Amino acid sequence: MLCAVRATVTFNLMQGTLITLYAFLPFAVISLMHLTPLNRCFKAAADVLFSGLCLYGMSFVISVITGEKSGSYAVDFNDWANCINGNIYLLTLIACLTVAVALTVSGIKKRKG
Repeated sequence: MLCAVRATVTFNLMQGTLITLYAFLPFAVISLMHLTPLNRCFKAAADVLFSGLCLYGMSFVISVITGEKSGSYAVDFNDWANCINGNIYLLTLIACLTVAVALTVSGIKKRKG
């Protein structure tokens, strides 16, 4: 995530430190999630969901930290030339949500069976 951010947005050391802390947030939550006694499918679902949400929110966090708008993240599936960033981030979020739902359903079935 950090390499992709650095390629499109310039920032100073303090802003880079805050962006780095945000980028490590999914790993911290995932680590804590795996300490719980939940089913592996539920843990994986939470991991995928939280990672997708953090990735989707990255542009907003960068714009708050740097104080400047970080590219165009408008979503319009009819205009890929001008809205490619927003379209890809939204499709990634939808894919993560779909995988999280599938893992949750699998976890429920394993718990009942």
